[in-house]
Amino acid sequence: MSSSELTRSEMRRAMADPVVFQALSSRDMLTVMVHDIERNGYIQKENYNTWMKRNDRDHVTQEERFDQILYLLQSTAPGKSMKAFADTGLLEFCLPKCFPVKRVVKRRDLQDMTENFRRAGKTLTIRLAVFFYPFDIYAVEDTMKESRIDEEMIQWIVGALKDIGDYLLIRENAYLKRFIYENGWEYFHFVNEFAKTMKDVYDFPEYKALSKDSILSDIRVRNEPIFPKDLVVDEEDLINSSIPESDCVEIMEALTEHCHSNPRDNDYQKLIKLAKKYHKRKFSRMMRRIHWIR
Repeated sequence: MSSSELTRSEMRRAMADPVVFQALSSRDMLTVMVHDIERNGYIQKENYNTWMKRNDRDHVTQEERFDQILYLLQSTAPGKSMKAFADTGLLEFCLPKCFPVKRVVKRRDLQDMTENFRRAGKTLTIRLAVFFYPFDIYAVEDTMKESRIDEEMIQWIVGALKDIGDYLLIRENAYLKRFIYENGWEYFHFVNEFAKTMKDVYDFPEYKALSKDSILSDIRVRNEPIFPKDLVVDEEDLINSSIPESDCVEIMEALTEHCHSNPRDNDYQKLIKLAKKYHKRKFSRMMRRIHWIR
């Protein structure tokens, strides 16, 4: 029988009867054990011993292994299952590229994840990002690609894992505006929700995770520009000011980034003057993000 052919009745029989369990393929044994963990919080000892004696466990593909992770993460209460999943070695079996976890701090994170996963929210993408945080990012990316996970989901999760450290350090309006501008609102909301969830699962300072809502509120109250459409000038204004149409997109981007740090400059006369400067001095346009140290 393949795992897709196992009925609930057959699954229960395999959980309870070691003889039935022993007749399964390694793939189906894995499926039964993970369902046992999700349902009861443990694996029948005799079944686990049978599994450990199997010589063909490596025949279970990465995609089939990752299906078990997804099954747990999409269950109603994955938190109660995660510690048993890790303690039995099934977590390591399902993520062979991610183990061993070598850094001490990441081993502590792994312990936090398995013990506190009940706080990981209800959204699958957020749960996946929280789940993968203790592991090497490149191993995570390889694992998800090998597991045939949707490419967009991989990009969001890997991106969030790479960005979360710098994101938590954002303390100023300009840097949050730039983050939103470069990544878009949808990704910002995802990373912001990820940061809040990380606070609940890992040992993250609360102020770092929650401060972005306060900063964003301040940006909105002050009506500070984030995107080119938020400026008081547009490309047509630049063209009417004798700036070639071919330069307008790049100059609008430069004006937007200038206003991230200087929101009071979102004034028609000031921006037209600055636009002409950027047009005449391309070097100034290219170097706009460089801040020299005295």
